[in-house]
Amino acid sequence: FLPSENVGQETEDSIFCAKSASLEVRRFSIATLQTGWSYQWKRNGNNLAWATNSAIKPATSGTYSCIVTNNSGCTFETNPAAIIVNPLPTVNLQPAGSTEICTNSTLILNAGSSAANTFSWYRNNTLMAASADTLPVSTAGTYRVTATNAFGCTATSQPSKITVYRAKTTANGPTIFCAGDSVVLQQYTPNTVSWQWQLNNVNIPGATFPTYAAKQSGLYRAKSKNIAGCVSYSNQ
Repeated sequence: FLPSENVGQETEDSIFCAKSASLEVRRFSIATLQTGWSYQWKRNGNNLAWATNSAIKPATSGTYSCIVTNNSGCTFETNPAAIIVNPLPTVNLQPAGSTEICTNSTLILNAGSSAANTFSWYRNNTLMAASADTLPVSTAGTYRVTATNAFGCTATSQPSKITVYRAKTTANGPTIFCAGDSVVLQQYTPNTVSWQWQLNNVNIPGATFPTYAAKQSGLYRAKSKNIAGCVSYSNQ
């Protein structure tokens, strides 16, 4: 039979945000679409190379229709549907990727979006009490921002992971030992480029490596610097 006997297209609304609603080919009867049928969607009379499924999510306003071909090679073009697609806001969170900051410093995240939009910021997927297009951060975490434009359309950024450079010392063995013995202290915090070991807050001459063999009693720590120039004193 001809697909024109019982095929049309439906959408919930004719105005929606880009890629948020679907145009679907449906049969007027309760029967489902048949396996093997092919679909070619058109916008303003022009074929859309990417739109060859029974349902699409339009990203651009226009008049849409679909050419349906059944297993016998018979074709029918559905009724046209005039669609208004409102744009999504642009969001380009900066800095992107992973960023390490110094202890007690502040980094400004920028949504990379029009200040006319409204914003919701998240840290570790928890909503924050912030609504501007920028956000000062000093705490480690994974940050995202969602922008909403005047059409009510929303877009969420890629994550920005913030870490805080903090040096940490560990002992490779017991810290209580007999005279003449020692324990190796180590500070292998990622991105560290220089070390200065201290005993009771006084520099130990020549102790400028990731490890140090402590042989006497006292409080040891490492003054470390990372590739960005952040200085951190490890735990004692």
